[in-house]
Amino acid sequence: MRLPAKHHRPLALSAIASIVALLIAAAGPASAQTATKSAAASATKSSLAPVAAFKANTGILWIYNPNVGNTNTRLGVRSNTSPAIAVSPNGSYEVSFQDSTLHHLWIYTPTNAGNRDTGEGMAIGSSPAIAVSTTGGYVVAFLASNGNLWIYTPTNAGNRDTGFSVAPGSSPAIVALPGGGYEVAFEDAQTGYLDLYNPTTGAFVSTSEGMSPTTSPAIAASPSSGGYEVAFQANTGHLFVYTPTNAGHRDTGEGMAAATNPSIAAAATGGYEGAFQAASGGDLYIYTPTNAGQRDTGLSMQPLSSPSSTAPGYGGYEVAFQAPSGHLCIYTGSNQDTGLGMSNLSSPSVSS
Repeated sequence: MRLPAKHHRPLALSAIASIVALLIAAAGPASAQTATKSAAASATKSSLAPVAAFKANTGILWIYNPNVGNTNTRLGVRSNTSPAIAVSPNGSYEVSFQDSTLHHLWIYTPTNAGNRDTGEGMAIGSSPAIAVSTTGGYVVAFLASNGNLWIYTPTNAGNRDTGFSVAPGSSPAIVALPGGGYEVAFEDAQTGYLDLYNPTTGAFVSTSEGMSPTTSPAIAASPSSGGYEVAFQANTGHLFVYTPTNAGHRDTGEGMAAATNPSIAAAATGGYEGAFQAASGGDLYIYTPTNAGQRDTGLSMQPLSSPSSTAPGYGGYEVAFQAPSGHLCIYTGSNQDTGLGMSNLSSPSVSS
């Protein structure tokens, strides 16, 4: 396991990282290595570098954590699916994924003996989404084996079938709202539209915005405004951004690579940033309303893979993506190749 030379985090952690690097032996994604450091664990969440979950080229769930070292969970992830990670206010994290054996929804945390099989069956080719509230509780949205959107929390008897059908080959997205509750975005199996569902209030909205088949939306909520934005690939192949306050949608005019999904993140001080794989050239593009609509990073992405975005507490944005080399890479204005091999037809998930 090799850590990148640069992690782009506050200088207060640089000494910690140096010590951690000495603790981690060089090994490939087939070895189990977890390094921990109590000083890093006690650091405030706002000072910690984001953490990423990904399916390694061995088919195993790995955690990339520049703060304390990387983890081979030894848990298999189903083919053509990807894990999702969410970091809680205390700096701990939860990972949801579809397991490779029983095809159930599983939850991984470092403190629950490494895994928990929820017993809930998932649909082929779908990936779960996870969100953590400001109080630390988590909720998972997933496409169940019966084709419906299900909501899982530890306190709702493990599952709840919403009765809403999700398009095959698509996966839902979920976000915790600053004022409480959650919002779920998904592609409707009947209409192909982007739909929104609030598990707390039961409110349902069909946006009438057509999505590209076999793609999935991304959603982020602003801590400053309390609102949310949804990024998705429209049935025109363009990146669209939806908010309840922008007349329902905004066509950015940016073409997306077929069968890929955008990501979106909200900064604590306001504003959003999206990331996507462009249709022309397959580069990682960054979209914000203030950067003339798009920015080509010049970094190529693995075909049929999608980026993941987060806004660290110390400012800026961070995007995790799979490069053509198959490596997990981190973009923060410059590229960091972690040297960690990823599985084909999978995408990373990053959270802060």
